Amino acid sequence: MAKKPKVLLMDANVLIDYQRSDFSVLGLVSKHVGEVHVLTNIIEEVDDLEVADCERIGLKAIEPELNQLTQAATKRGQLSFRDHLCLLVASEAGFVCVTNDKPLRKDAGVAGAKRIATSLACLTAVTRDT
Repeated sequence: MAKKPKVLLMDANVLIDYQRSDFSVLGLVSKHVGEVHVLTNIIEEVDDLEVADCERIGLKAIEPELNQLTQAATKRGQLSFRDHLCLLVASEAGFVCVTNDKPLRKDAGVAGAKRIATSLACLTAVTRDT
């Protein structure tokens, strides 16, 4: 049986990091490593980034569900609303949460969500479940 491709859910800090260097790299990740999803709420957090910019390079903009928005509004440790939302969506959908945010990575581990730091995402997302 073929291994199911990973779906990577990008946090805002990942988008910002690649926006500062070469945003098109995320398109290559989506094409060669695993499908890249971005929450529309996360896109709104990043200056000078629109849904169309993400879709142009092959990223899939997704809308969170109302129950996820409601649940994310409940305080969870150090997580912001958007970080909590990213965690919820990744956990519920079985996505890999890609972030450099320490509190988000920590809470993703506690919640049992797969997560990976940005610096290694391109190299290890296909081979590592962390």
